[in-house]
Amino acid sequence: MKHNNIVSSGHFRKNWQNYVKIWFNQSTSITMHQPHRRFISQFGLLLSPPTTKKTHFSFSNKFPSSRLLSSFLPKSNESFSFDCDVNAIIASEFKNWFKEPMTDFDKIYAILSITPEGSDLNAALASMNICLSEAMVLGVLRHNPRITTSMDISGGKNNISNNFLLLRLKFFDWAGRQHGFHHTCTTYHAIFKLLSRARLMSVIFDWLRTFSEARKNSNHVGFLETLVIGYAVAGQTDIALRVFGQMRFQGIDLNRFSYHVLFNAFVENSDFDVADSIHTQIRERGHFSPLTSIIYIKSLCKQRKIGKALKVLQAMNSESGVVDRAIGIVVDTLCRMKRFKDANMLVIKFGGNYTYTLWLKNLTAMRRDAAAIDFFQRKKLEDGYFPELVSYNRLIYLLLVKDRLEDVYDILVEMRKVGIMANQSTMSASLCFFCKAGMIEIALQLYHSRQEFGLIPNKRAINHLINGLCSSGNVDEACQVLEESMRQGYFPEKYTFIFLTNVLCNSGKLDIMGKLLDAALKRSNLLSNIACASYVSALCKVNKPEEGYLFMSRSFRNNPIKKYAFVSLINGFISLRRSDMICRLVLEMQDYGHLPTQKLYLDVIRCLCQMGCLHQVCFLLEQQLLRNSPVELADRKKIYHWFIEGFGTAKKPDLARHVFRRMFEDGIEPNMDTMILVLQSYMKSGQISDALNFFNDLHAEHVPSKRMHNVLITGLCKAGRPDQALPVWQKMRSKDLTPSLQVYEGLVLSFCTYEDYPTVVVLLEDFHKTGRKFSSFLYNVILQHTLKTSRFWQALNQVELENQYTKPKERSLLAELVAAFSGGIRTRHNIWKVESVIEKLFPVNMNTYNILMRQLILDGWMDYALVIFNRACGKGYVPNRWTFDIVVHGFCKYGRKMDAEIWMERMHRNGFSPTYHTMFMFNKVKRCK
Repeated sequence: MKHNNIVSSGHFRKNWQNYVKIWFNQSTSITMHQPHRRFISQFGLLLSPPTTKKTHFSFSNKFPSSRLLSSFLPKSNESFSFDCDVNAIIASEFKNWFKEPMTDFDKIYAILSITPEGSDLNAALASMNICLSEAMVLGVLRHNPRITTSMDISGGKNNISNNFLLLRLKFFDWAGRQHGFHHTCTTYHAIFKLLSRARLMSVIFDWLRTFSEARKNSNHVGFLETLVIGYAVAGQTDIALRVFGQMRFQGIDLNRFSYHVLFNAFVENSDFDVADSIHTQIRERGHFSPLTSIIYIKSLCKQRKIGKALKVLQAMNSESGVVDRAIGIVVDTLCRMKRFKDANMLVIKFGGNYTYTLWLKNLTAMRRDAAAIDFFQRKKLEDGYFPELVSYNRLIYLLLVKDRLEDVYDILVEMRKVGIMANQSTMSASLCFFCKAGMIEIALQLYHSRQEFGLIPNKRAINHLINGLCSSGNVDEACQVLEESMRQGYFPEKYTFIFLTNVLCNSGKLDIMGKLLDAALKRSNLLSNIACASYVSALCKVNKPEEGYLFMSRSFRNNPIKKYAFVSLINGFISLRRSDMICRLVLEMQDYGHLPTQKLYLDVIRCLCQMGCLHQVCFLLEQQLLRNSPVELADRKKIYHWFIEGFGTAKKPDLARHVFRRMFEDGIEPNMDTMILVLQSYMKSGQISDALNFFNDLHAEHVPSKRMHNVLITGLCKAGRPDQALPVWQKMRSKDLTPSLQVYEGLVLSFCTYEDYPTVVVLLEDFHKTGRKFSSFLYNVILQHTLKTSRFWQALNQVELENQYTKPKERSLLAELVAAFSGGIRTRHNIWKVESVIEKLFPVNMNTYNILMRQLILDGWMDYALVIFNRACGKGYVPNRWTFDIVVHGFCKYGRKMDAEIWMERMHRNGFSPTYHTMFMFNKVKRCK
């Protein structure tokens, strides 16, 4: 075991192929020559009958089972072959390990689980020829039975433990009714301990009370001793002491066993004065034994009297196992006191198997994995020590937390090698190991076979399995495991729960998600806000906001609701046009302390206006104003602005103007932002004359700001009114106001659309005077129209002549661009210098390449357009919808049907769709033979 090397799961997955090559000695096939069976690997794999044909192993990169696989291969020089699935082989071997032969005790539990009480039970147990004795009854009560197919596991782990306890009580009752057998103090103590560990103290009290009333006049020694033992085990030492006093008053004394049970009970309750008195009486009555010293040392350790405990320890006789148990108690106490050096010295000097087990327990509890493995290896070599199963399991879980997967594998192999039978915890640890190592298929096979070997995985294993299945994309299998585990009473832990809910939401498994959240709601009123909000959002995405709202109303009674849950619900009801729910949710959202965003306000107002629910919009406005006191002027002004903008977006300028007047009535002075929002509401609604009138009214009162001029000009350009925008621009320039870049871009684009190139040149010359650089958008517009017609070049020449720019060197870069591409790309020479000329002028983008490709196709250079496309992609530019549309359109124009189909498919693969005209041409080309 490589205990000094911490191996991560990634490393374990990465190097498995190297292990395979080393084992095979660079060979890929092995043929069997001798027709016999043979065990392979430390796990003792029994081969299936040999075959004569030569087969090969093939492994997937998903199978990181390097060292596991090497365990299943032969160690002799014989070569052989077999057909198998490696995952199935490994899973089969672990199943064989987990399967334990059914003992007589298991058969007794099987009978108890399927046979009702009465004559049938008596007959069934009598058929086994059970020889009842104290030792036999104790053996049955202390045995941990395995789950059989006849046992009910629907209640989960806790219910299974309770079922086993009921079966033990059933056997205890049956044994007590058999002729010739009477329960002893020891058997009563055993059953009381079982009830105590199950925290069923009330059951013990009821039983003792009933027992006392039934035999209250009895002075039988066993009856009173039983009461003392029962109350002592249940922690009611005062009642046990009272019964003991009654016995002493009647001249009856406890036996040795009962004295020690009572002594231990007072020590456990930290009643040390009475415990010392009981200890003295034990000595005086000759009941002293090594067990007395062990309990006394426990008492001293609980009082932190370590020095006195060590003195008692030194005085003890070195009987087999007794001193070791006492040392273990001292070591465990030292570890609790954080005195690890002293504990380690005691372990090294006096320790035995019991002490080693406690020391390993504390090392694993402190997560000192290196020290635990080093101690384990050293003692194994020096003393031949092998831990108990519980120590192995603790060490495995610690190594799993540390991702030391190779060490986990070595321990599993060693457990099988030395004959340690696996239990439920071992099987669960193995499932965790396979999940962390990436071998989900094996873990899943073991999980599905859990009833074959009578074990059920614990909660940790199920969490690992669900996480592994979700991470590997097996969402359906994860859902199956989840449903089965929930039926058995399990529930995912916090992080698994959140991860699982995200996976279920993303994969659309909303039915299972609903069951999971309902189960969580039954377990606790406090659900994960993230998970619930994700579920609500997912329901809204599939157009089920009503279900989302009902779930939110039921599950968020005591929890704060996430903001995006409200946003998802509001958007969901917007898509359903449910005006009543939209307003209700906006108000509820604010009741929970979440402020709606500007976008949400705009979406809500636009939806309500489109539905004609203007009264609800006004009601919503009134509610928003009521929630903001007059003192909070900034918030109230923000509300007014958002509603004005919302009405403008919904193309309701009259309502926007109404809100504008309402501001005056509310005593809030509108600012320039308010004026611009009102102006935009007219522009968006297409009421250009009203917009101009509003602008002129403002101009009459005071000079509008530069921002308002920019908004008006941009809006007029978008509305296709550049003739009305130009005078506003001229007035703006006459007042020495510099328009924004967006104004020039809008004007240039609009006048180019109407082919008024002289005005465009004037605008560009004015923009040049402002001292700013041309944007890529302006250059692209100029390039597009320069390629389209030579009139742009003529207009530019006319301006240059008027300004007496006669020398070529005095030409601007703009003139050079227009001169180079005026009227299109006519020669092959121009094609190759296109990019170099353009890149000197401005930083190109994908739109620039789209313009060039379109012009090349119009000029008949289809293949060169593809060259430009490849150059753009080679330079890192990402093709957009228009890029693919231009290419498909070009192929359709020249009748290249096959190429058009290839590029159309490529376009769809990139998530784009063609324009209507391109699709019409494509269908027309496809119909042609």
